[in-house]
Amino acid sequence: MNIFLLSIIERRIGRVMARLSQLQHSLYFLNAGHNEILLNQTKTVIDTYFHFFRSVKILQGDYHYDGTTIIKTLVITDHSLDQAEGIDKKLLGLIRLQDTTTIIPVNINISSNAKISQYLGTGIINIMEKSGRFYLQELSIPCCSFSQSEHDLGYLEDALNSESVSKINSLRELAAAYGKNYNHFQRDCKEYFGDTFHQFQNKLRMMDVLEDIMFTPFSFKEIAYRHNFAGYNSMYTLFHKKYHFPLDSIPRFKTES
Repeated sequence: MNIFLLSIIERRIGRVMARLSQLQHSLYFLNAGHNEILLNQTKTVIDTYFHFFRSVKILQGDYHYDGTTIIKTLVITDHSLDQAEGIDKKLLGLIRLQDTTTIIPVNINISSNAKISQYLGTGIINIMEKSGRFYLQELSIPCCSFSQSEHDLGYLEDALNSESVSKINSLRELAAAYGKNYNHFQRDCKEYFGDTFHQFQNKLRMMDVLEDIMFTPFSFKEIAYRHNFAGYNSMYTLFHKKYHFPLDSIPRFKTES
């Protein structure tokens, strides 16, 4: 595990928590059981993503995630603001930022000398009561688990995100563009991404597919073409056969336009 891979986990789950919050906000006043629905859906989404990250070996090594939902109800008072510490202080800060009753995503990092804790989830903010009810999951990783490279491998993030990648005909050309030979480039990729450049690109594409299955009404076939698979069968093979992550295990929250 390295900071880059942790940032991928954080950004991807943070993004889908934002989508879930938007979806549930539109239903908030229509369903009397909205608290339980939000709690269950928050847990389902995060559990699914952690299962995915384990399956594709982005999340591995020494970490703690047990799927237990942390429920916190906080009210802003002068006393609470003065006395709050850690995650409670961060959550009270989120309540203060809101100017209307709403559902918000939560993506909070708490670091110490011993570990990094990532709190992910959603919260219902009641602006009239200056309160918030939060449904959170915690991922914690000991600081000693993070690998430190002897080399500067940050260039790989640029290579991954560069618009010019699609115009380069081969990885040998891409490696040469960064002053590396092919074997050196692939060794760096294995160290930084935990996989080859091409396989890590596939994992990012799978994350896009996962998000679309959860939050769009598109069929599996349409999603396959949206993400440049040759067809449904090639997408199925990548998910089912290579990484043992069945497409039909992914929950769908938006099945209508």
